[in-house]
Amino acid sequence: MGTPAQSCLPADLLAILRCSACRSTMERRGNDFYCSSCEKQFPSVRGVLRFVDTSNYADSFGYQWQEFSTTQLLPDFAEWNFLRKTGLRVEDLRGKLVLDVGCGMGRFAEVATRWGARVIGVDLSAAAEVAVRNLEGRGFIAFQADVLALPFAPETFDCIYSIGVLHHTPNCEKAFKNLPQYLKPGGSIAIWLYSGYNNWYRFSDQWRKITHRIPVGTLHSFFRVAVPCLYWLDRGLRAVPLVGRPLAGIIHHIVPVSRNRNPRIRVLDTLDWYSPKYQSKHTYEQVFRWFESCGLEALTVADISIGVKGRKPLARTESLPGESDAHNTSAGLKQEAVHRPVVAPAGLPRRLPFRKKITRTMRWLPSYAWQRVARHRPRGNVHLMIMLADHFEPAIVPQDGSARVPYYEQESRVDRWCREYPRTFSSWRDHDDRPLVHTYFYPAEQYDKRLLQQLSDHCQAGWGEIETHLHHGTNGPDTEENTRRQLVEFRDTLAFEHGGLSYLDGLGPPRYAFVHGNFALANSAHGIACGVDSEMQVLSDTGCYADFTLPPGPFYPTHIAKINSLYECTLPLSRWAAHRSGRDLKSGRAPKVFPLMIEGPLMLSLARPGGRLISVENGALTYNNPPSMHRLNLWRRAAIAVKGRPDWVFIKLQCHGMDPRDKEVMLGAPMRQFLSDLIGGAEQRSETLHFVSAREMVNIILAATDGRDGNPGEYRDYRLRRVRAALSQAPPAQSTLFDTANLVPKS
Repeated sequence: MGTPAQSCLPADLLAILRCSACRSTMERRGNDFYCSSCEKQFPSVRGVLRFVDTSNYADSFGYQWQEFSTTQLLPDFAEWNFLRKTGLRVEDLRGKLVLDVGCGMGRFAEVATRWGARVIGVDLSAAAEVAVRNLEGRGFIAFQADVLALPFAPETFDCIYSIGVLHHTPNCEKAFKNLPQYLKPGGSIAIWLYSGYNNWYRFSDQWRKITHRIPVGTLHSFFRVAVPCLYWLDRGLRAVPLVGRPLAGIIHHIVPVSRNRNPRIRVLDTLDWYSPKYQSKHTYEQVFRWFESCGLEALTVADISIGVKGRKPLARTESLPGESDAHNTSAGLKQEAVHRPVVAPAGLPRRLPFRKKITRTMRWLPSYAWQRVARHRPRGNVHLMIMLADHFEPAIVPQDGSARVPYYEQESRVDRWCREYPRTFSSWRDHDDRPLVHTYFYPAEQYDKRLLQQLSDHCQAGWGEIETHLHHGTNGPDTEENTRRQLVEFRDTLAFEHGGLSYLDGLGPPRYAFVHGNFALANSAHGIACGVDSEMQVLSDTGCYADFTLPPGPFYPTHIAKINSLYECTLPLSRWAAHRSGRDLKSGRAPKVFPLMIEGPLMLSLARPGGRLISVENGALTYNNPPSMHRLNLWRRAAIAVKGRPDWVFIKLQCHGMDPRDKEVMLGAPMRQFLSDLIGGAEQRSETLHFVSAREMVNIILAATDGRDGNPGEYRDYRLRRVRAALSQAPPAQSTLFDTANLVPKS
């Protein structure tokens, strides 16, 4: 009935086989295998043991790999893909028993066997036959089986990987969750799926509703003609000046085909896009939720989205939060007691390729170009609201986000700041006789009761206000539940233990402003340094009235197209990076969606004095880019204002006051010189200065949307007030919903 290939199945592998129907052990009778309990027969056909019917929803892949049996058998390219999509290394596989889920024609099994692994491949389609032929003599064994009913004993494999396969099943999540049971304790599992963050190929999803019904042979014949035509049309259009590239992009967006330089791979890739019955796309938040629900730990992301690797724990133990130093936590803040993935921060790589710099800049450069044409600098006298968002991290170690300086150094930094700042800046005052204040965005995950109380006393003396900063997902994508818990606990700690934050019209639960660590707001770094797609909804629910994260540093991956704006989000807040689209705030139209997005300036600086010919201005005050009148001119030209009130200009700057490298800039001669020039020449420049906190800036913005006029300094406490109307009111028990219905225009 079959060939003797499978009859040579080693005894140790026969011992791990199980009936896919009843899970009983198997026995061999000639070339075929039978269940020892239910007597179900599993034939060996052309060297492959069959655990499924010959015809199924994966038939198109069987056809592909029969037709293109060696097209992608390119060892170097396959190894590069394997590394970047799984994160697995030679040492992870050498000498191990490995399961390749969806082995296809065996291109990744070839890499694993070359690295010294003993590989068993499974595929739902007849592609398993091709893999056996391609890897003959490698000790590779393939089965035709369903991922939802794998014929193996539990805890069999040292490593399991699946690359580009599970999203072609009817239920990707269910398929994945069936795999960890076959993994030994301490074993690794890695998967790679199509990314849900990329909307470029959404049209292919619509076409596939039709194309998957066409016989795959007919579809292949069509693509052998259509793909070369579309490919060369694309190449030809891109050579046409000005209009060629945009037109080629539109055609490729509507009818996507592979642009691979190899003509056979080009046809194969396109056939792979359009022939499958099922093809889902996923986000890091989804995939990490799957891993965590299976109890997997030490999660890491691969270089290419969406790739995730995890480990099965050696033993399942419940750990309780350990006792911590009284200085470093409060009774209201719990320490997270779970293993989180190890993920690089979303910051700028030290050596970013020039191509990536261009790609990331192009996310906002078209908007910038349009603004420079359409947005005019206000004429006559203007009111400048200047706010300094201080990412205040006493434990900061420059260029090492995971390290912390000793506690005595943190105490010394905060003490020096609170002592020197008033002495240095008390004489520099704005139009309303207010000093330059900082809004101290204090990191919730670094909360220290003593340090924060010292900073609170500094603020109570009139030198600023404290708001919420959060780095999370830095050791792996966070969850919505944990993010919500951290924000609510830190919010209540600031409000009820340190007398901070504000209240809408002096009533209700505390309200707060927010800055996201690593600029990765709402998972905009694709799973890195956040992990919570619905973060904007969490912020809204927990009382955040405004976000002050943007803009990020030059060339960060979290740039969005909307720049130099004050706006409310128009996408559903539960969506990934919901802040990437919004409606500008307008005088006479009260905002309805919170948190508001308050952006700082993002400009191109040409021929900066003492600097490069062209540089990116993002309002960050640093040791190598101190404040100056040249930069003030750029901040003004950004013209960030409420529509209908162009003479009220809002300038949100940012700094790291505790960074030792910036001490001289923040407390020394550069800042004093800037304030002297700023205040001394304000009248000549027709500027009225208002030094404001984040809360005061939002109050003035709300006044502008309500159509108020006059001196904006009079609206510092317009809606959000530091003093609570009912001081005896206890912290809210459960409800933390930000009732935006209360934010209506005041009469």
